[in-house]
Amino acid sequence: MKHPTISLISLLAFGSGLAGCMPEEALKPPAQVQLACAFAQGQPTMVLVLDTGLETAQWLNLPEPRQGTVRAAAHQYQLEFPAVGRTPAVRARIDRYEATIMRTVGVGKTAVSQSGRCAKQKTGPRL
Repeated sequence: MKHPTISLISLLAFGSGLAGCMPEEALKPPAQVQLACAFAQGQPTMVLVLDTGLETAQWLNLPEPRQGTVRAAAHQYQLEFPAVGRTPAVRARIDRYEATIMRTVGVGKTAVSQSGRCAKQKTGPRL
C-alpha cells in the first residue's frame, strides 16, 4: 500500500519544479525600454521609447516625435500611433523574444505592411 503523504510530497515537488522553469518575472517586460527597429534598405529606422507602466509609446526620430500607446503581453508589444493630420495611423507588433517587428502604415486598402528587426538601446540620449 502506497503512503499518501509520500505521493503528495512527490506531486508538490514535481509541481514546484515546473513552476521554476519560467519564473513570472522573466515574462514581464521592462518598465521602460528604448528600441531601434530597422526595415528594408532605404526605409528609415524607427527609434521608440516604450513605457509599459504608463502604457505610452514615443516615436523619437521624426521631425515632431509622435505619441502613441503600448500594450505589453508576455511575448509581444502592441503599439498604436493615431493618425495626425495627413500622417496616417501606424500599428505595430514587436515580438519580444525574436526581436522582430511587423508594422502597418495606414488603414484599409491603402495600408502598407513592413517587417523588420529591433535592437534594444540604452534609454536616453547618447551624447
